[in-house]
Amino acid sequence: MTKRGVLLATTVVLSATVMTGCMPEMTIEDMKKMMEVERPAELDRINFKTGTWEATGEGQFAGLDQPVKTTMRATGSWECGERLMVSRGTMTMEELGDFEFMEIWTYDAKAGKYRTYWFDNGGMTGVGTAKYDDKTDRWTTRMRMRGPFGKMSAKGTMTLTGETSMHWTWKESVMMGLMEVAHWKGTSKKVE
Repeated sequence: MTKRGVLLATTVVLSATVMTGCMPEMTIEDMKKMMEVERPAELDRINFKTGTWEATGEGQFAGLDQPVKTTMRATGSWECGERLMVSRGTMTMEELGDFEFMEIWTYDAKAGKYRTYWFDNGGMTGVGTAKYDDKTDRWTTRMRMRGPFGKMSAKGTMTLTGETSMHWTWKESVMMGLMEVAHWKGTSKKVE
């Protein structure tokens, strides 16, 4: 080992020893209390996503002169002590075929934001936020995505029209949001 490596290893060991010595003494009961974090009431707002939803709509893609008909079926359920709303489903876009996806919603109490995550079998991943407007019964979402076509930004709306239906829009853009590459709109109904 070189002198530099020995110096680095010694520094790391000494730092860890000093930092460990600064930790307060704890009991198992103390640790349990620290781990008891109250479930944010804001999570109840996303309860509408439970159950099975079916959607119909159409997507317009840059470069295509005709819209693509889209259907979707997704089932949402609470997981991790009702802290994560997880939806799993399949989206069919005519000749483009079927895509399996998973979407996760949660509430970040420290940041005061709803967090959203997207994954699909086409290689698309996304991380975003959602906001709810009581006056319009509308969710607005924003997401940064990465996939086969590179980095994209996306935004959408979901307007609830009762407990079992909604209208939605979704737009995807590249070049820091300057060029729209896809736009979907449609309706969803809760079927189970």
